[in-house]
Amino acid sequence: MKKVFLVGAMVGASMLSMATDPQYNFEWIRGISADPGINDTAGKLLNASGSFNTITNTFSWYGTYQAKNGVLPQGFWLAVSPGANPKGSNDELAIFYLDGSSSNAKLYAYAYNGQNGNTSYYDGSAASGTQAPDRIFSSINDPSKVLDIKVQNNADGTRTLGFSIDATSIQNHTPKYGNPANWTGAAFGPKVGIWWHPVAGLQTSTQNGWLKNYSFSKQGWFDGENFTTTPTPEPATMIALGAGLLAFARRRRA
Repeated sequence: MKKVFLVGAMVGASMLSMATDPQYNFEWIRGISADPGINDTAGKLLNASGSFNTITNTFSWYGTYQAKNGVLPQGFWLAVSPGANPKGSNDELAIFYLDGSSSNAKLYAYAYNGQNGNTSYYDGSAASGTQAPDRIFSSINDPSKVLDIKVQNNADGTRTLGFSIDATSIQNHTPKYGNPANWTGAAFGPKVGIWWHPVAGLQTSTQNGWLKNYSFSKQGWFDGENFTTTPTPEPATMIALGAGLLAFARRRRA
């Protein structure tokens, strides 16, 4: 009986070691999680969550804010990396602009140009010294990629902002600037770097479905690098593992 138990345990351990982790999940809770570089001028961030699925390329990001001096955010821009702080990256990452300034929330994805976040959407004539934008998608022009956009006022007075998208076109994008071999788009894994700016007093305009203006009166930030994520094992692997352990248990009882 002991030999059967040992073999079963070894099989279980082996299957666990072979398990793949297609999705990585980030969670941050104020007062519990480690403090990043954070500024609450556009609203006090209470909690945040994000995920990236390496098989489906589903990318999600949400934050819930409490009013600070009567201010709540109406949108944000966001860039993430597989570890390093995205700010000032020499190679491009995806950068997202969420516009919740009207009842019809919108989302835009560009390639981050390594400069300040509010310059990646400009065209070359919009401001001196800025690069032409590296556009990827707009929810106005292609809403099919957007699984969810949320700008929700909650019963307790907080506000939740975020989105979930199919990021396949982002991951397959060839950037105009930087080294294409280093393009990570929206992906992250066991570690994630975050450059995230909520904004209030947001005013926007568009041209041909792309941002022409994204201006604001207040901004906060959440910046940091190498935050640890939690992997979600592949469902098929977990089913196989469960079946193996169930078979082992039956053999042991026999």
